[in-house]
Amino acid sequence: MAKILVIDDDHEICNLLVQRLKANNFHVATASTILESFQQLSQEVPDVIILDFMLPGILGTTFSEDLKKDTQYQEIPIIFVSGQSEEEIKKMDANVRFDAYIRKPFEAQDLIQTIHKVLSN
Repeated sequence: MAKILVIDDDHEICNLLVQRLKANNFHVATASTILESFQQLSQEVPDVIILDFMLPGILGTTFSEDLKKDTQYQEIPIIFVSGQSEEEIKKMDANVRFDAYIRKPFEAQDLIQTIHKVLSN
């Protein structure tokens, strides 16, 4: 069972994702802040991170870059979710590093397929 860490400050979205992911046999942990994210990472390293672009006090791109620089976490696939387009995010931060992108709103099945895709790479 793959372990997924969902990082999003919107509790409704988190709850919905947890329901959908658990229904598809994923083990799910959540965090709504960067501090909570690091706490979750220190407890259990996930197989995939689903990361919101806009988090309290920090952009998801900054957090993603920090993770990709850390040898302990750099191999974890990151799936960005955002209301912004992928092109808009790359314009804001040309160095952003992620493994997949899904634009909000999205269908749960699209996310599940994306998770399977990044896990198989």
